Amino acid sequence: MRSIHLLLASVLLAAAPAAAQPEVPLDEVIHGDLTDDDPVGEGDARSDVYTFFAQAGARYMITLVSGDFDALVRLGPAMDGDCWPCVEDDDTGGDTDAMLLYEAAEDGMQVVRVTSADAGALGRYSLLVETEDSGLPFDDIEVQTVVPLVLPTDSVVPVPVIAAGETVRGALTDDDMRDGEGAVVDVWSLIGEPGATFVITLRSDDFDARLRVGVMPGGECSNECEEDDDGGGGTDARVVFRPRDAVEYQVYVRAFAPGETGRYALTFQRR
Repeated sequence: MRSIHLLLASVLLAAAPAAAQPEVPLDEVIHGDLTDDDPVGEGDARSDVYTFFAQAGARYMITLVSGDFDALVRLGPAMDGDCWPCVEDDDTGGDTDAMLLYEAAEDGMQVVRVTSADAGALGRYSLLVETEDSGLPFDDIEVQTVVPLVLPTDSVVPVPVIAAGETVRGALTDDDMRDGEGAVVDVWSLIGEPGATFVITLRSDDFDARLRVGVMPGGECSNECEEDDDGGGGTDARVVFRPRDAVEYQVYVRAFAPGETGRYALTFQRR
């Protein structure tokens, strides 16, 4: 059944592509092109973005087919024009086609990012977002779901800046925002210096430290991300980071296991 479905989608690639729509119609194949005019995202790959409204608990099958590039699809709750958190797939559809089965955690708009696993790849594609009403059997691949990022209510979360040579101290508490795995997160920022080498170390006696550094709008890595959970020795984390641009980078502090809280020290050094 699945191979027949993919063959149908592949045949539909021969049709004339329709203009990209902000909201993708459900149970209907649409066609598009990745071109040099499209924005560059993670992995320096071009991408198109679509949205659709999902109902909590409903399952959706997303299939991305292309004869021109290695298809990769990302999907998740809409946040700041992208998905966050995101799930992704690049080969479950067979050969170089992408397919994922997604269950929405709650009602809301979802972002579907159509892109390629290869930087700079261009070409035509077909995208299909199917509901269970389509009659398609949804039991042949593993279902994926994500929990939207939860921010403290009625508040604006400031992002403090950490400077080279500085050690700051903080605490992960139940009042902090949470990521897609339900872990509490503190966010710091630093300013990149092209050609410099930075060492960021996260230490804690209360939890197994996990550290992520990069350009992360909405929490999702879009450029130059580095992550570690034990490079600092014991349960401490350390990232050696070489920024390419003089822009603001985010530093995500969290525990390796969701639910853990406690005090920490974050050190930023320039080699």
